[in-house]
Amino acid sequence: MTANISCIIPVCDRVKFLPEAIESALNQSVKPREIIVVNNGKATVTLPDEFREQVKIYNILPYAGLAQALNFGSSLAIGEFLAFLEDDDLWSEDYLKNVLDAIRSGPECVVSRIDKMVDRDISTYKNSNGKLSIANLLTHNPGVTITNTVVSKKLHFAVGGFDPRLLTSADKSFMIEILRSGASVITLPENNAIG
Repeated sequence: MTANISCIIPVCDRVKFLPEAIESALNQSVKPREIIVVNNGKATVTLPDEFREQVKIYNILPYAGLAQALNFGSSLAIGEFLAFLEDDDLWSEDYLKNVLDAIRSGPECVVSRIDKMVDRDISTYKNSNGKLSIANLLTHNPGVTITNTVVSKKLHFAVGGFDPRLLTSADKSFMIEILRSGASVITLPENNAIG
């Protein structure tokens, strides 16, 4: 089964963990419609042979920034929803399945729990359930990252995408704009991405 969700993975000169991130997307119980890797570093991105037919790689201006890479990938995506995955993060096996089940009820954005992996041990890190508000995002991060956020492509562009002027906190700024828009956002406290 395939979801109408595009997976976008930005990378910038940090390719060591990229194959594992891609594998976590490919091994989803419900597959993404496509996987787009956007390289905004100088290092050439090469993938193992088994990934080549399933992953599209695009190179943009070196060091254009994370926001530009995410926005570029979003502009190319054919999925109705966009799922972002950092190059050194992972999704649990049912991550997209759980997101797909949730978006069937109508939300335009889904935020899952983010866990941490240290020495292959996974522990709970942040869960934005009941804490997702503009006030919280302005003072701290209640658990919003690129890796645990899925948004409709329509909403992504309606709020202007990720702000390329920001060197940090592009994920928090993006979520603030989503909340300001009045879009329907839900949290999935039992669904986990791993950072």
